[in-house]
Amino acid sequence: MPANGRAKLLTKCGHTRPTRRVLRPAAPRGSIPAMQPIAKGTTRDNNMNDCIFCRIAEGGIPSAKVYEGERAVAFLDVSPMAKGHLLVVPRMHWKDLAAVPGAGAGEEEKAAYAEVCNVVRAAARAAVEVFGGGANVLQCTGEEAGQTVGHLHFHVIPRPKGGKVPPEFVSGACRYADDAEREATAAALRAAIAKAL
Repeated sequence: MPANGRAKLLTKCGHTRPTRRVLRPAAPRGSIPAMQPIAKGTTRDNNMNDCIFCRIAEGGIPSAKVYEGERAVAFLDVSPMAKGHLLVVPRMHWKDLAAVPGAGAGEEEKAAYAEVCNVVRAAARAAVEVFGGGANVLQCTGEEAGQTVGHLHFHVIPRPKGGKVPPEFVSGACRYADDAEREATAAALRAAIAKAL
């Protein structure tokens, strides 16, 4: 890492499309570890041992979780496109949507995927309830589609009433005023998701 404490990251539009290289400060010690640059031609994770989403699901990395189930978790995105931008992640490690077994899936795999889908539905309802507008649900499969973390995940992005859908999604376009606002947002969504399930 450079001496000034900043790491170069490839900014992705909501983890979907490269835009520009930017410098971001490293996370404070004891919080979310600084991410390394994304190498061209790779997704962030190709095995479970270094999967950031597996570690978040296990509680090894702090996050603002809004749902924790037996087979899935949901938490606020660290580079939100809008306030309340959530990621819904299965605890079971699948690289992407194409890796999810189809008709030949075992009972545990079927149950895991069913829970993920139910949480995505509940998160979309919660986004509409909390923010009063609509919601985008986004899933990227593969590097060519802009996937940067090699663990299946769905983005649920609130779109407040009266707001315009931006011409392009910009990751990090939104910032919470402070940790209290972030936690209040997480608490509102947590309650709404529990109600929707």
